[in-house]
Amino acid sequence: MATAGYSASVLVSGTSTAMTDEATTQVGATKSYYITSLTKRILDPAVAVVVEDATVVVAASNYSVDHLAGRVTFVAGYTVNGAVTVTASYLPTLEVGTARGFSFGTMRSMLDKTVFGDTATDRRAGLADCSGTLDRLDVGTDDLDGGAGTVTLAGILAAGDYTLVKVVPDTSDTDTFFACWARLESDALSADVADLVTASLSYQGVVPGNATQSFWLGDTTA
Repeated sequence: MATAGYSASVLVSGTSTAMTDEATTQVGATKSYYITSLTKRILDPAVAVVVEDATVVVAASNYSVDHLAGRVTFVAGYTVNGAVTVTASYLPTLEVGTARGFSFGTMRSMLDKTVFGDTATDRRAGLADCSGTLDRLDVGTDDLDGGAGTVTLAGILAAGDYTLVKVVPDTSDTDTFFACWARLESDALSADVADLVTASLSYQGVVPGNATQSFWLGDTTA
């Protein structure tokens, strides 16, 4: 279904915040559980995640964590006995209010596995990656965090820290989004005398801390 561009929003991550025994919701009849609170679904990959089942701590070997989706998935041989809760730290999301254009790309490198005798190039999928750009009407020094601290795009770029880049294509469906752990690569300003000063930021995917992949695409509740 077509989505109007003005329906989108772009966000980055704020200050890591601890949470204890956060409630989860089961995804249908599967072994996946997502954090019920949408605002706490981006898990800080630098902080350990503790999962409890009916108040009993579950061994980490019995589940995997998707930090970008706020989901835990139990292995096939594990049986859930009661309410699943998560103790970890989450990253609040901060809207880039002057954003007016973006690109968000996911990809896999293609590895050439062609051998003598083949009559066409053959490939297999290699490493996954993500990258993109963000066009804005600010110069990168705006404080995006009105609460716990100061977060600016210029500061993130200067420090070389990783951040979350999250794109919600349609804000009427906030459960569905694209997200990427990324390092900011460049931020270029441009203008002419008859127009506004604009900025174009580029970023490249990373896999920080305890994360196992650089991007998420889809509906965290499905």
